[in-house]
Amino acid sequence: MQVGEEEEKTIEIHKVMKSLNYDPIPLDLTREILLRLPAKSLVRFRCTSKLWSSLTTEPYFIKSFTTRSLSRPRLLISFKKWATTLFISLPQHEIPDGKCLTHDDVSNNQIKLSKNCGCKRNFESVYDLVSFSVYTNYVQVWNPSMSQHLIIPKPEKSRHGPCYLGYDPFGDTYKLLWIEYRDDYGPWVLTLGDKESWRMTKVSTSMCGLTTSWKCISGVIYYEVIIIPSNNNGSKNMEITMMSFNVRFETFKPIKFPCCVDNTQLGTHYLLSYNGRLALVCSLDTKLWVLENEKEEKWLCNIDLNLSTQRTDPTGKINYQLNDVTVTGEFIYVGKDDEEVHILYYDPKKNSTRRIKFEGRMYKEFKRFG
Repeated sequence: MQVGEEEEKTIEIHKVMKSLNYDPIPLDLTREILLRLPAKSLVRFRCTSKLWSSLTTEPYFIKSFTTRSLSRPRLLISFKKWATTLFISLPQHEIPDGKCLTHDDVSNNQIKLSKNCGCKRNFESVYDLVSFSVYTNYVQVWNPSMSQHLIIPKPEKSRHGPCYLGYDPFGDTYKLLWIEYRDDYGPWVLTLGDKESWRMTKVSTSMCGLTTSWKCISGVIYYEVIIIPSNNNGSKNMEITMMSFNVRFETFKPIKFPCCVDNTQLGTHYLLSYNGRLALVCSLDTKLWVLENEKEEKWLCNIDLNLSTQRTDPTGKINYQLNDVTVTGEFIYVGKDDEEVHILYYDPKKNSTRRIKFEGRMYKEFKRFG
């Protein structure tokens, strides 16, 4: 943020305080109180006071609130019905086995999106921001903590393809990476907040983007692509592989899958962030592969989840699917039905599980009416 912007925002806040004859609580203390509120309350209170609205929309406050939110990680679950997507944010900290969460325990938001939105398989939370790749028109970036949205048109000459959100922790910068389904255009990069336009970047290998799972870890975006190497005789052999994109330096690097992992089937790999490293699980296997050394393309496999990426509970009524990993190393499986959201936490090191469920009136109404 520029110094001029900080000064303008400070002047605006003092004008509001003067107009309201506001004096009883010091400004710094007011900020600290607001920073401790949950996001759901913060958005609601913003509408009740001009001063609070000014304080909670200043860049410094948003960054501080985001930093605190990241210290309290939450599980973000989406439900899509027609043109509306419901997001439910559940606490990810230690919850007792068998706990039933209620509507008051969670945060929720409904977002109107195009029917062509690719958020079902192609959205990811990156440092408290979420991006939605809409194939035909635009990219939408959402800040769930502050309930703010940003609509970004796709690159002018681009066709269809997935868009990935990345964050550079060194430069405190977010960037969007647009990968074409075809290799004749792109890739495209856009830096958020700089009023920049999309710019085409250089990559040494011809590749096509895939709308499978992806992850941004420590300033690097990992995703799957189809590599199209040209042989000397002019023919092309397609190959599915991993690709890394360094958000800060905007460089690409292909990464081979582990030798025992099938790289011929699309959409069969679940990408996860495990202990700050990229990890993957195949849909037909239970072994966890962790990228120990990206430069040497060295993968380690020393954990067996014992649970497949998709499983059914003993009653046969709930189908669980691998969703994410907690910061403590528990693997999260999520199952849904018309009445409840079921969450299974599995710790492979302790070989222990715990189950919780969420019964929310908004979820039931959403599933019923859409």
